[in-house]
Amino acid sequence: MTKGNDIQVELKEMNSKLAQLPKEMPFDVPDNYFNAVTDNIVEMVLANDFIEQQSANPYTVPEQYFSAFPQKINQKIKEETTVTPTLFSLYPLLRPMQVAAAILIIIIGGFSFLHVPKNSISFQQQLKNIPDEVVREYVAQNDDENLNNNFSINSTYSFNKLSEEEITQFLEEQGWQ
Repeated sequence: MTKGNDIQVELKEMNSKLAQLPKEMPFDVPDNYFNAVTDNIVEMVLANDFIEQQSANPYTVPEQYFSAFPQKINQKIKEETTVTPTLFSLYPLLRPMQVAAAILIIIIGGFSFLHVPKNSISFQQQLKNIPDEVVREYVAQNDDENLNNNFSINSTYSFNKLSEEEITQFLEEQGWQ
């Protein structure tokens, strides 16, 4: 098998659309094109008088350009460097003010993040504050077997008697923690 056939077989195995294309050259080149191309280029160059144009300078310089150029440059420099003096400039104060503002933001953010209220209510105290009636309504509305087996709507079970361990165990069983 030849190299061209190997490639054709590989293209067919990959289901490539290139395998379906014909193997013919899609472009036509005129006879003796490459042999006559250099002669054609030389004829085109001579016909356009390209060599004559190359010897003449196509560019012109304005009159007194080089003699007046230094004076024009100096005049532009003087115009651009003329600064109107101000009595007070904020630029020297700007950088320290930015640094002070950044430090202040970091300090305030740190205090607010680290500040823990001293009157924080424990988990048990929060549970004690929930009225029994609210818990009973929740149990009645949520049809969960574990809740309904342990508590009924008419139950007088006191939720305040539950220990933190029992509550944590129940929450873990239900997937809350």
